[in-house]
Amino acid sequence: MTKKVYTVFWENNLSGELKQHGTFKSYEDATAAIKAWWEMHEYQPTKFKEKPNGHVTRIEYGHRDYVYKIVEHELVGKLPSTSYKQLKQGQVEDQRKKLNLSHDDGLLFDQLPEPRRDRIIVAMGDINAARNYTYDHKGKPITKFK
Repeated sequence: MTKKVYTVFWENNLSGELKQHGTFKSYEDATAAIKAWWEMHEYQPTKFKEKPNGHVTRIEYGHRDYVYKIVEHELVGKLPSTSYKQLKQGQVEDQRKKLNLSHDDGLLFDQLPEPRRDRIIVAMGDINAARNYTYDHKGKPITKFK
């Protein structure tokens, strides 16, 4: 069985770089993810203009060389999980040791306050992706380690 989903990409038109940000169950969740990502990075776009073209909507947000694209497509299987159980302190410390992280290397997802974790889940749409980064105290991703 397939279902309609929406995948968010960020595109750098200068370098041709294309980064996938996540796949979401609705167009509204996809746009909320973009806005949550900006919030995490303390970015205020100068505009938010949606330009639909078939199954792709281009999001212009103020800089002509960078755009988001939301691609509507069919998915076979399940979307990544957004639910999680917060790791206990001992589990977090074990994870930090396993990753060889010092206390200067930032925080793991499970060390962040709940509102920050919730915002990250909205932005990424995937608990496994969220747990692949270290974060600053405001919830901004620092380093991807997986």
